[in-house]
Amino acid sequence: MPDLPYSRVCQRRQATKVWWDWSTAGKLRDGKPYVEHDEKGRHTYLSTKGDFRWEEDVVPEYRFWNGVVEYTLPGEKIDPTQIVGINRIHGSVNDPESRIYPFKHMLGRQAYDADYENLVFSQVYGPDTDTAFWTNFSWDKALKAGMAKSDVAYSGHYGFVDTEMWWPTTHMVSPAAEALECDSCHARDGRLAALDGFYLPGRDRFTTTDRIGLLLLALSLAAIALHASIRLLMKRRTRA
Repeated sequence: MPDLPYSRVCQRRQATKVWWDWSTAGKLRDGKPYVEHDEKGRHTYLSTKGDFRWEEDVVPEYRFWNGVVEYTLPGEKIDPTQIVGINRIHGSVNDPESRIYPFKHMLGRQAYDADYENLVFSQVYGPDTDTAFWTNFSWDKALKAGMAKSDVAYSGHYGFVDTEMWWPTTHMVSPAAEALECDSCHARDGRLAALDGFYLPGRDRFTTTDRIGLLLLALSLAAIALHASIRLLMKRRTRA
């Protein structure tokens, strides 16, 4: 079985953002930006940043990873009908350099060029308050200003696309006292249930192999019992 890189890979006990929707940013109340919070005081909406969704005790998603991360680059064409990977992790069960790693799967919505079909830059703050989104709340101005500072062409037409990111969970893990037990993974409905292509004891079963193993175990126990019986019998005869 591929190694787990950390012995203390548990779910996050603190709340963490799992969804960030930039497309809803810019709404105002009485001409002013506002903030909304949930019952625990966490912001769920900011005029400057859009909607958020939080979750607690998030169980990581486990994937094979060889340490290589590929990012979507400026000007790179995307498919706006699909979820766009801001980054993509590489690795597979057949890659000897891969290990099973825990990841936070971050989802959201971001701006893209509706004509050229690539992600775009925005100017969110700065001395030019007329173009900075956090002061003018105009996507049109903020995107034009942001793209003007890049070397990527911009059509002036924008939309928002679903995106995802994979964040290796290498910090903010639970304390050692709450480390995973063996059956957290070695079980039919354990944390590695979604990973396939390899045999995981306690999760996977092969009927023939299991039967042969049980038969060998039964024969071994029978041989031990027979050996013990013979020794007891010989001991009694010696005493007699």
